Amino acid sequence: MTGGMTERHLPYPSTPRADVVDDYHGTPVPDPYRWLEDPHSTATRTWVDAQNALTRSALDGQARHGLVARLTELHNYPRGSVPIKRGGRCFFTYNTGLQNQAVLFVQDAGAPGARTLLDPNVLSGDGTTALTAVVPSHDGRLVAYGLSRSGSDRQEILIRDAASGIDLEDRIDWVKFASIAWVTGGFYYTRFPASGSVSPGDENYYCSVHFHRLGDPQHRDRLVFERPERREVVFEVDTTPDERWLVITSFEGASDKSEVHILDRQAPEAVPTPVVTGFGDGYHVIDAVGGRLYFRTDWGASLGRIVALDLTARARQFTEVVAQRDDKLSLAVIAGDRLVASYLHNASDRLMIFSLPASRTATCRCRG
Repeated sequence: MTGGMTERHLPYPSTPRADVVDDYHGTPVPDPYRWLEDPHSTATRTWVDAQNALTRSALDGQARHGLVARLTELHNYPRGSVPIKRGGRCFFTYNTGLQNQAVLFVQDAGAPGARTLLDPNVLSGDGTTALTAVVPSHDGRLVAYGLSRSGSDRQEILIRDAASGIDLEDRIDWVKFASIAWVTGGFYYTRFPASGSVSPGDENYYCSVHFHRLGDPQHRDRLVFERPERREVVFEVDTTPDERWLVITSFEGASDKSEVHILDRQAPEAVPTPVVTGFGDGYHVIDAVGGRLYFRTDWGASLGRIVALDLTARARQFTEVVAQRDDKLSLAVIAGDRLVASYLHNASDRLMIFSLPASRTATCRCRG
């Protein structure tokens, strides 16, 4: 007896040991289970099936069925995303409760209700094709959307006409953690190498930024930015509302530490130029208004603050807009002429609304 429970001995499947030994410069290193490294062999499949059968014998039963029923009951409630408004249209996802995947809806200006734009539940019989990205164009005419199949990190990016619900011929492959930024006639996006173009396993590294012109095949997409000397770096892309500036934020893997490059799309033969280097602090683009590019950052402020970069100035210098407060700054957006900041206070979010500044420091208008 252990802790009031009867000890149960499980009949684990036998795992044969092979007589495999490697010689590394005179040092023998045994590797008796190397045969398990071949996932397609009959022996490996038989061993895995036996292990799964043992697991199911321990987990299946009335107690598990009761947990499944209760969790299903708790999960069965309608929920939707925050709408994205573009060019008179609102885009949002909605799940009635127990749908495998949320459905993408669009509501046209003046329409009495929303209509289905994309239902990923009908794209596969087992319901495992997920909608992973929804990025409408600025005019709301087109939507770039990402699909992941069977839980894969790999995504394919397709373009759907919001009025007809029909996909364009454009298709983007080799995408993970999709970041997409629209401009007139196309969009910038991040991608990874195609299989076979790099050493095996390196398909998960060497992220790059490309530009896709609508109607072109992907192989004609222009390379905009890459960091081949730092294969673990991944990028996020943003464009300013006037479409003049491309902002590329580089992250070291899953770290929040970042670098920032900007590209003036109006300048002939322009290339991305650095404004933040060294991966010493975290920077996240908020938006651009009136020639200023706003960032949420922990540079000089461990709890976070908001700074702005004057894109019209020759010297690339940040000015503080909202100073660090007593709570953690977790999110910030610009809505009209207001700056809305979300702070984490006692494990719940608290919103503060500031006016966009003409001077160095923003003024708090209200608090909720």
